[in-house]
Amino acid sequence: MKLVEIEWEDAGARSLGPWVDKQEWDYIPFLVHEVGYVLHEDESGVILTSAYNDEQTGSVTQIPRKMIINIKVLHE
Repeated sequence: MKLVEIEWEDAGARSLGPWVDKQEWDYIPFLVHEVGYVLHEDESGVILTSAYNDEQTGSVTQIPRKMIINIKVLHE
């Protein structure tokens, strides 16, 4: 199974409460670096797991292709 590092941009909350004083907002990307084994990859996105054995996988993350900035293959 292929091991990769994916850099992707996530959505994120910018306020600490339900009401925020009006202000000028600059766009700040929330960049994530995630390492995992590729369970599935196609034009829609990539599905990773952090661990696996013959019958099960660890937690699974699905990343839409449009959120991916870069994929680096660490091991084939």
